[in-house]
Amino acid sequence: MSKKEAEEAKAIAAAKEEELSRFKAKTYDEVPKDDNVYICKEASELNTDRHKIGKAIDTKRRESQLNTGSAQGSKIIYERPTLNAKLIEDIANVALKRYHCNREHYNSRVEHSVDILDIATTVVDTLASSYEHISRESLFDLLIAKLQTVRTEFDDANNGEEDPIDKMEQDDVPVDIKSKLTKDDEKQTTLNKWLNTHVQFTGLPEDFVVLGHLHALYNERQNISAKEFLSLGKAYFSAIENVTVTDKTCVKVAGSFKTCRNVMRGALFVPVQDVQVSIT
Repeated sequence: MSKKEAEEAKAIAAAKEEELSRFKAKTYDEVPKDDNVYICKEASELNTDRHKIGKAIDTKRRESQLNTGSAQGSKIIYERPTLNAKLIEDIANVALKRYHCNREHYNSRVEHSVDILDIATTVVDTLASSYEHISRESLFDLLIAKLQTVRTEFDDANNGEEDPIDKMEQDDVPVDIKSKLTKDDEKQTTLNKWLNTHVQFTGLPEDFVVLGHLHALYNERQNISAKEFLSLGKAYFSAIENVTVTDKTCVKVAGSFKTCRNVMRGALFVPVQDVQVSIT
């Protein structure tokens, strides 16, 4: 090897060593957050805790897609950028399992779901931004600082007032949907009163009611379609603790098992007889 070649080799080795030193000195570098996790509500869900948790790279486009061909009127009320929205969605599904309704819908307070998503995105994105050479103490301190920042941002944004993302503003809902929503509220209120009188909650899995059967017994059924009864009935039972809403399951009827749809486990139908009171 000539003197020139030896010097070149030495220079290359020195450059590699310098690059390795810089790499070892690197402990943290923010990852790109090109994905988004979001919470949205439909107009029919305004007066309930029910909401959807989803993911999208372009949330405006996603909101437009949700409203295409929908009479409900969906609005994204919360969104947060993150490295991996699918992972955050999965974490939320585990954390909010007890409040899960169906598919991507939950009955937890919106504020609680926001807390879960804020914490999950902060933890995941912070850990993904760290390098192996960061010390345990530094990583913990950094994560705590990041969580504290998220908490402070939320407190400052709300300034002690009611959480603005708790529900959609009525002014955001089109007039025709508002009219439909008012009628739905009246139907829900009337149905809720009837169910409060005719259903007993036991919390026992062997006890159940079938929404189709309840609709046949409902004294206001001429004013509500089977589809409407199904939707409003599920909303009612989903909010009851220890009642499980199932789309399809096997139940024991008259000593034999049969498959039924829209079964509410943990509840029993209680016939109420008309009582005449005479005043003397």
